[in-house]
Amino acid sequence: MKGEGEHILSRFDDELEGFRALALNMGEVALVQVQKAVGALTSGDVQQAHYVCERETSIDQLDIEAQERSIKLFALHHPVARDLRFIVAVSRSITDLERIGDEAEKIAKLVIENFENHHRFIDLILFDAAEDLMSVVADMLGRSLDALEREDVDLAVSVIQDAAKLDRNFDAAMRQLATYILEDVRNIRVVMDAVIVLKSLERVGAHAANIGENVVLYVTGKDVRYIKAEHLSEGYLDPEPA
Repeated sequence: MKGEGEHILSRFDDELEGFRALALNMGEVALVQVQKAVGALTSGDVQQAHYVCERETSIDQLDIEAQERSIKLFALHHPVARDLRFIVAVSRSITDLERIGDEAEKIAKLVIENFENHHRFIDLILFDAAEDLMSVVADMLGRSLDALEREDVDLAVSVIQDAAKLDRNFDAAMRQLATYILEDVRNIRVVMDAVIVLKSLERVGAHAANIGENVVLYVTGKDVRYIKAEHLSEGYLDPEPA
């Protein structure tokens, strides 16, 4: 028969896993939001863009619930060491996911602005770069959530390192957009919108990398936010004692 102390520890463990599950659920919603926002952009689907904007409230509600749970965990259990790192890492990840939701909404609002009340022709080829960048970003975010779920440091590090690949793709996309202005200055307005979209996607990738850094913090006890990705050696990331 379990004593009172064992029951408390078991309940605490359950609450920690529930906190993680909430973050993962929020991550799935955020990923779908970004995918649908970019899909609406590349197809001119205003209805889907409205759906993204309306669903943003669900991410906000999850964020509020997560913050309340975080406060409760600190107040009731006074976590230390590994448990403390876990709560901090998940809380940081939740903040990143909320901001990813904001970027998805920004893209969706741009779709509505461009396609709902304007009947002018928009060359959708200008948004091809966004679709290409989206594939990189979606992969990074998906793997960062897997790393959080599985506490997989190697996977987390691979996401962090992919931020450099994302930067290269972003720069290449920006150069490609510049050629459309050279071809026809009337493309300036749409190119500016495309730049906003690319920047939003670049931020989504950066937030995914942040989640990877949070996983590394929790599992190893090492804060790698200011360490260059190529310097994340295996020895440096050996876990600290719990």
